[in-house]
Amino acid sequence: MNIGGILFSMFLGVLGYLLYIVSIVGGVYFSGPVLAPAIVGTVPIFMVILGNLAQNTLVWRRLIVPLFLTLSGLALINLNLLYSSSTDVEGNFFYGVLFCISGVICWLAFSLLNQRFSERNPFLNTGTHTGLMMMGAGLTVLLFAPIGMYWGLVDPSPPRVNADNLSWFIMWALIFALMSSVGGAWAWNYATKKLPMILMGQLIAVETLFATFFGLMASQQFPTWFELSGTVLVVLGVVTTVRAVMNSQAAGEKHSP
Repeated sequence: MNIGGILFSMFLGVLGYLLYIVSIVGGVYFSGPVLAPAIVGTVPIFMVILGNLAQNTLVWRRLIVPLFLTLSGLALINLNLLYSSSTDVEGNFFYGVLFCISGVICWLAFSLLNQRFSERNPFLNTGTHTGLMMMGAGLTVLLFAPIGMYWGLVDPSPPRVNADNLSWFIMWALIFALMSSVGGAWAWNYATKKLPMILMGQLIAVETLFATFFGLMASQQFPTWFELSGTVLVVLGVVTTVRAVMNSQAAGEKHSP
């Protein structure tokens, strides 16, 4: 990999990991925990549309039913959040919307650029690419952390962390970093080399299902009819998209990008 490819991999880490997470955190901070998942939940729909525009994987009529199922499912899940939440929103709601929209743009741009980069570098090592992405995001954090501390945007001492539980905090932080950040980025990069972007878009919708599932486990609650219905529709949307892609490839309908 040349120096341009190395720098671009590091840039993708900044865009798809650091800026995306900062945008989501900003959206939650300014507008509460309900608006962010509602807006970010549109990512799978936009990814399918953007992916088909970029790669011409399917004729558009084959995407009508899968998109409708996924959109309906995500809407039901997010409607349940809107009606069940009693959190009072503090801060500037308008800034929260801007942060959430920024998060959507960051992830869509990352997905498209990462897909193009992988297609143009078919022998790119997934581990190396992932490591460079994490390095780019990490170096950027180290560079801007002092600035954030100076302006009071970064707290070097997390709340409720003291000398007694510091070792446990570091251990769990490392576990989450390896599983979610490094492992998740590696899995995404590997899948990017194997799957078209419209399938990546539908599969990321499953992230909403896992978030709902683990949230219900943490709060020891049973899913509502909204959540159950939405989950079924999202799964059907993913399944119908996979079938449409497989049938299209079998019938030779795939267009040249």
